[in-house]
Amino acid sequence: FHDQVAMRDGERLDARVLLPPEGAGPWPTLLLRSPYLGGGSDGHVSIFGGFLDRGYALVLQACRGTGDSEGALEPLVQEFPDGGDTVDWLVAQSWSNGRVGTFGGSYEGLTAGAAAVAHPAVDVVVMDGAITRAFAGWPGRRGVPRALGMLRGGPQLQGRPDPATSPEFSRLITNTRPIAGHDIAYLGDEVRVWRELVPHLDGDSTFSDERSLVGRSGRSCVPMLHLQAAQEWDDAPLAAFLDSQGSGCSAEERAAQRFILGSHSHAGA
Repeated sequence: FHDQVAMRDGERLDARVLLPPEGAGPWPTLLLRSPYLGGGSDGHVSIFGGFLDRGYALVLQACRGTGDSEGALEPLVQEFPDGGDTVDWLVAQSWSNGRVGTFGGSYEGLTAGAAAVAHPAVDVVVMDGAITRAFAGWPGRRGVPRALGMLRGGPQLQGRPDPATSPEFSRLITNTRPIAGHDIAYLGDEVRVWRELVPHLDGDSTFSDERSLVGRSGRSCVPMLHLQAAQEWDDAPLAAFLDSQGSGCSAEERAAQRFILGSHSHAGA
């Protein structure tokens, strides 16, 4: 079933709740928050639905301004308060036993870590290729194509190829300046958030810190598995792991952090 989760500012985010087929609950719950559910969450269910047979409830939530969720997308920065508000809602549900695990890869990895920051209900976090340092890889100079595609709500909705893999966009970003106009050149009109991001792509520490997990992951004193593919474009997952290792958490809690460098591609793709 679907439910609408109220955020602290009154906006409501869509969440698809899947419960185990057997038993009366309450159940421990796995939460995945994603900006990529515009076409529905069936693909995510086919991948992660096996957790239901193992006695976990599964919640798939569309991030603010994406899918059927209200509000305007403000990448990265919004995930910290929205993630915490979602966990607050989740543990208050009758089908939840109050124990929560968050997980995800790439942008979804950021949302997993963001929901766990200073939240006692989160018991474990798994992040694969997570975006942990804004502008180091996404959205930064190397992540500009992906950023533009997502900011528009997904290139499929516009009938345009994904900018991250489009030769046309590659030529545009290589040969055309300023990049602030790439939203109009590629998508046909201005994208507000894109215009706000572009002035900061070369490094604005305050703007970046508000959108980064590094610097905050040390406030998540729970077991965290940091996965990074050998082919990753930067060492953001490693940076988050080291941030946790140097945190103010106890020695036992710091020892519960794990880092794995794998042979898979980005975020397990």
